[in-house]
Amino acid sequence: MRTTILLMALLLALTGAAWAADTAGTVIVQNGAATIDRPGQSEALPVIHGADVQAGDTLTTTADGGAKVLLVGELVMYIGAQTSVTFETASFDPRLRYHRGQFRLNEGIVRLMARHEPKTTNKVGLKTPQAAIHVPGGYFIAEHRGDKTTVVTLAGQINVRAERDKNAMQMWVKPEQIVTVVAGQTPSVPETVDEQTLARLLTASEEIGRASCRERV
Repeated sequence: MRTTILLMALLLALTGAAWAADTAGTVIVQNGAATIDRPGQSEALPVIHGADVQAGDTLTTTADGGAKVLLVGELVMYIGAQTSVTFETASFDPRLRYHRGQFRLNEGIVRLMARHEPKTTNKVGLKTPQAAIHVPGGYFIAEHRGDKTTVVTLAGQINVRAERDKNAMQMWVKPEQIVTVVAGQTPSVPETVDEQTLARLLTASEEIGRASCRERV
């Protein structure tokens, strides 16, 4: 009997671990129209409040859409209008308070908040077609349109380099600084973001702030 109980507990633990490995997060706010393209699914799934986002999913918003996703480990991603983002991997070790996550901004704008835990080094990254962003702990906005990526740090520090060259020059971007990465070039030197640009990026990445959004607490 004791052996049976132990085997059942082990099976439940393994099942929970497998589920956690597949789940990247949960949609906690949804505004307007958005869909999820999931590997193995022939049709796109509608994005609704409470929907799970799985590793490999691509979430796409329309011109009037937006979403807020609570990722495993309490990372938070705000997704603006006309945006496509792929959740490649996401995991969290609660014992070590260690985050791992890789996301790809295909087009549009996101705001990502990754808490820095003392004595840990998170492995959280966001890539665009032009830039690779490493986030040991921080809060930032990334926008990709055409052949240009724009990154603004709001808190903490992030590291930005050209996506296609791992040995390329890297830039540490401090709070209220902005860098841009254009196809075939290294990141620009970080400089203080002007108020007009910051206001535009904050507004564009905060679609959920509209009165029509649906949020449950």
